[in-house]
Amino acid sequence: MPCLSTRKSLILLLWLGDVCLYMGRTNVSVAIGAMFSSDAAEGRMLAAFYCGYFAFQTPAGWLASRFGGSR
Repeated sequence: MPCLSTRKSLILLLWLGDVCLYMGRTNVSVAIGAMFSSDAAEGRMLAAFYCGYFAFQTPAGWLASRFGGSR
């Protein structure tokens, strides 16, 4: 008998993934000052990082609204 049901295991793994992504965003925002000396390079790096988030969160939101959590 497993200690967690499949649903609870999935919720736990999704939550852990979300925590890891949050920590990554926070670390990039904090460390960006030490990584680049010019503001232009820093801006390009942050733009590329956050455009990637936008590019993947938009289709993910569409998929979530289309298929939902009830399936």
